Amino acid sequence: MANYKSADEKRRKTHIKLIETLCQLAAEDPERNITVKEITQRAQVSRGTFYLHFTDIQDMYDQIADYVLKLMSACFDEYLEQYTEDLYKDALLKIIDLVDDNRNIFRLLLSSQSHRAKFCTALDDIYRTFWLRYGKQKIPDNTWDFLITYHTNGIISCIEKWLGSEVMITKDELLLHLMILDEGFDEITEKFCKKNIEIIA
Repeated sequence: MANYKSADEKRRKTHIKLIETLCQLAAEDPERNITVKEITQRAQVSRGTFYLHFTDIQDMYDQIADYVLKLMSACFDEYLEQYTEDLYKDALLKIIDLVDDNRNIFRLLLSSQSHRAKFCTALDDIYRTFWLRYGKQKIPDNTWDFLITYHTNGIISCIEKWLGSEVMITKDELLLHLMILDEGFDEITEKFCKKNIEIIA
């Protein structure tokens, strides 16, 4: 049994090492196409070892993105069960902590348009679930699609700006910015609700 545990731990460490190597190479030159050869040489593992973990470079990106998206969704679990401003604030802070603890991974993923879109879609689903659950559905679905896209792209853009800023603001400052933006978004949705009621009337 000990040998199995040892093998699993070795595999896990190699998996993490390959991902960290990809992030390092991407940080050095975000524009270049990274190859399996570069990763294996830098990580000092064989190509065969790489293919035990991933089918190709794109599979690396996809596995990283899927894992991070699960962690992001989990940050909102408690908030979706019961809405309070404090729970929402806690959810945003968990997201910020997650990004801060994995800055290179988020930089890597957000530099890809396809994976940036995945993040936006994941947040879209979270916010749509919340608004439908808590009765904020007085707006037609097609209008909600525009509003939610506007909102989630704003959150992602703020995180991108934070990651790329030379003058780093604190996590608390970023949280404050996001909460203020949310207050503004609540005002926008209220206006759309009133406008929709007027149209129906």
